[in-house]
Amino acid sequence: MAGFSLAKGFDRAGLARIADALVVTIAVSLPWSTSVTAILLVLWLIIELPTLDWADVRRAVMTPAGWQPVLLVALGLGSSRFWRRPRCIPQSDDIDTRLATARYSFDRCLASG
Repeated sequence: MAGFSLAKGFDRAGLARIADALVVTIAVSLPWSTSVTAILLVLWLIIELPTLDWADVRRAVMTPAGWQPVLLVALGLGSSRFWRRPRCIPQSDDIDTRLATARYSFDRCLASG
């Protein structure tokens, strides 16, 4: 049974070469710019997603080594939903105010347990 693919009208080999080049540029951009890295990652996803064979992806995710990263991402996203900013962190966006109140806030956090 053939898997579903979005790349039926595309040159898969050409898209794969572009995706490989984007991965190299992502690795090169990592030390210098997080913004460029994020933009390149989005471009890589746009190029890579149409070339995937979803039956192969499903088969890979069903293995123990495949579902564990999916579980970790789901747990991370789920736990970030319940995160709250501690009250002892200064709320001002002004850097001078934050620096002036940092010691007081730190002491208050330590005192509150």
